Amino acid sequence: MSKVTLHFKFLPFLMLLFQVGTSQDYISLDDSFKCSESKAYSIYATADEVDLLIGYLDECGDLEYLKIIGHKPGAHWDLLFEVLSKHQKLKGLELYYNEGLTELPKKIIRNANLRVITIVGNRRLDYNDLFKKLSKLKNLESVTLMDNKLDKIPDALGDIKQLKKIKNFRQRRS
Repeated sequence: MSKVTLHFKFLPFLMLLFQVGTSQDYISLDDSFKCSESKAYSIYATADEVDLLIGYLDECGDLEYLKIIGHKPGAHWDLLFEVLSKHQKLKGLELYYNEGLTELPKKIIRNANLRVITIVGNRRLDYNDLFKKLSKLKNLESVTLMDNKLDKIPDALGDIKQLKKIKNFRQRRS
């Protein structure tokens, strides 16, 4: 990892924004979903909710933004990213407090239309691995990191050619 700070190495290439929050209004996906009700849903990362998402995608297929909350290890996590890798309408992905998550599945690189990724509270995530994977997403424009352990900017960040925005907010815990 590079010890060069974001300000000096990447400032010419990136616009830094210092605001917290997201622009999407997510609806919690449940059994009573209706197609075209929303294109932005949130799920908990449980096997039941992954099955629910699969059913939604089979019936509706219009999902553009997904928030995944609370990583639960298991085969359903890989299945989730397998299903998402085939869903090319996905533009935004948010990972919220998936504490057990150390690496994103490699299949994320198949989401060619992914433009925005927000990662909040994933303190065990290997950020070097993350940025290597994200660098393969040719349409990625915005990365937001909040409440994380990122102390140094990985060199792979410079390989994300389309990146226009990066937000990094680190909360200090005593």
